[in-house]
Amino acid sequence: MKYFIAYLLSGEVKTAHEALTNEITDRFGVFRLNDHIPPHVTLKSPFETDHIDDVEKTLSSFADHYPRAEMRLWGFGAFGREVLYIPVLASQEARSTIHHFTKVLRTIQWMQFEEFDIEKKLHATVAHRGIEEKFDEIWNFLSTQKFEFSVELDNVSILKKERDRWAVHQTYPLV
Repeated sequence: MKYFIAYLLSGEVKTAHEALTNEITDRFGVFRLNDHIPPHVTLKSPFETDHIDDVEKTLSSFADHYPRAEMRLWGFGAFGREVLYIPVLASQEARSTIHHFTKVLRTIQWMQFEEFDIEKKLHATVAHRGIEEKFDEIWNFLSTQKFEFSVELDNVSILKKERDRWAVHQTYPLV
């Protein structure tokens, strides 16, 4: 099975993220992100395993020992012309928690790490898949929008690929 690990957005920021991604889809006729994945910030890129219990035990233990920490979602950014996102500015405490999270994941012998997992360009995607031709239009639209929320890094969650959708497999609240 295919999985990834994320911080799931909730409350007001989740509602705002969903509204923005839906508006982008409706205005520009691009991929409807909300139909395929819950609003999130990726902490560990997708991986395949038949041993998800190793990850579940590791995350359960991690969540019991690490406190919640402040982060801010603010503005917009892009990875080339393929992905538009909201940058996540992590507090020193959140950066420390995420650093320890990566160290703890590295204790799982079979877990593979990609460049993304090391560099951790934290973000919440708002548009991708086939946006290249409409990139300038979407970017101009985003430049008229305001997106600024303070949030608490309060969970680590495993998401599981189910057909063409990522579903929440398990959520672990931080202390």
